[in-house]
Amino acid sequence: MQVMIISREYKKIQEKILQDIEAGVTLFHIQTGYSGEEQKGVMCVIPRHKLFVLKEMVCETDPFAFLTINQINEVNGQGFTRERIAYEELKKEII
Repeated sequence: MQVMIISREYKKIQEKILQDIEAGVTLFHIQTGYSGEEQKGVMCVIPRHKLFVLKEMVCETDPFAFLTINQINEVNGQGFTRERIAYEELKKEII
């Protein structure tokens, strides 16, 4: 499942997805259509069985978050077709 999240709390949501859901994330720059506000969005691809936990976590973090959820037919890349590097290990390599 692909989940796109637009929230002012994107940083908290990003960290929770990386640590608690154990999924990768992509941040993207957006401009909201209603207010023209510059924000960042969060996108992740997760297995269906993690969707409920993710939705609950986002709702608890930001009840005003905007989510879109799409079923994905194919995913290629690290964590899916290549071995996933644990977030904690990746952080050690960067530091």
